[in-house]
Formats: sequence, structure tokens, C-alpha cells
Amino acid sequence: MHKLEEEFPDFRGDDDCVEKVAKSGLDVFAHNIETVEELQNVVRDHRANFKQSLKVLMMAKDCAPAGTLTKTSIMLGCGETPDQVVKTMEKVRAAGVDVMTFGQYMRPSKRHMPVSEYVTPEAFDKYQTLGMEMPDDPLSMREYNLFNWLRDSMTLLGMLGENLGDIQSWYLKLKGFNETNRNFWCKSWVYPIMVLEVGPMVRSSYKAGEFYIKSMIESDRAASPSKLTSS
Repeated sequence: MHKLEEEFPDFRGDDDCVEKVAKSGLDVFAHNIETVEELQNVVRDHRANFKQSLKVLMMAKDCAPAGTLTKTSIMLGCGETPDQVVKTMEKVRAAGVDVMTFGQYMRPSKRHMPVSEYVTPEAFDKYQTLGMEMPDDPLSMREYNLFNWLRDSMTLLGMLGENLGDIQSWYLKLKGFNETNRNFWCKSWVYPIMVLEVGPMVRSSYKAGEFYIKSMIESDRAASPSKLTSS
């Protein structure tokens, strides 16, 4: 059985267009944010913007039948910082996007923006690991962000010990968690944003990415067929 993925523009913010294509029977709705939020005006067409792209992805997720995946992509090597990449990943995850792909920017011609850097495979691997650790829903994402804020604050104040257990202990105290719901909190970190096609030779792994997404769709449908057939 073939799976249908299609990449769409932002339709200049036209909600009716987004809703129409989201309900058209796609398996994967793709719309690329292209780069981190801070470089949108440098990299993208002036008519596009980060917030509008996130809105398109969120609306597609809300309008599409259950089981439809949303997907976006960014290019690295445009002048972004690692911190900007991570913050962009967090915002993409908070918008409910299921799949995010990364690729190395390659300059098509001398008229185009020069390459800022060639990102190492090790850096791509780190982004993949971070993506796989991110929670899968907005509520857990807020908890994730609060946890990171607490970690950074404790580090700044010299309160952080040798392992992450110190952060978790302080976090649970701050949130008023007891031992009973401690396990529930830990489980909320299990579900990730799927990071595919990661690396400088992104196109070479395109087929592998297609196969992986196909497996995700089939697994979701097999797990809850009654839910996925409802509209």
C-alpha cells in the first residue's frame, strides 16, 4: 500500500487552503520552516515567516484525519547557532509536529547566500538525540522547558551536582510531586519528535526516511484502527 506525502507552501496564511489539503487524504502533510526563527528574514522569501509556518503546521494537524503525520525541515550551515537550533526544535515540537528533518545547506550558485559552515556529522547526531528526547505533547513540552530552565539556573548558581538526579529532585520538589506520581512524570519524557534524514548527505537517506515514516503510519493504524478511521 502506497503512502502519500506532499509538501505545501504556507498559502500566505489562507486557512481554507490549509484545511482543504489537510483533509484530502494525505498520510504526511509537509511544510518546511527552512531555518531557525532568527534567520527567517535572511534565508526565506520576505512573504514567509516562522509564526505563519508554525500556524500552518498546527492547523494541518488539527484539521487532518487522525493518524496523519505533519513534517517540517530546516537547513543547517546558514549562520545559525546550536542554541537557536534547539529552541526552534522545541517550538516545532510544541506545535505538535511529528517529524523534523535536517540537512546541510549547499549554495546553488554565486547569486545565492554563501554557506556559513559545513556542519559535522557529530553535530547532526547531537540534534537527533535531543529530538528523540523531547516530549510528544504541549503539556509535557512546558514541563520540559521548565526542567531545562531549572537546570540552567542551578548550574549558574553552582547548585548542580555531578548528575541529573539533583535537577530531577529539585524539580519534583518545586512541582510538589511525591513518589507516587514521580514515575508518571518520568514516563512523560518517553515520546519524542522523530528526527529523520539527519546529516550532511541528507538526500542519500531520503528512501530510509520514507521507509521509516511508512512504518510509523502503519504502526499507528495497527495500534488503534477505530480511532484512526474516525474523522
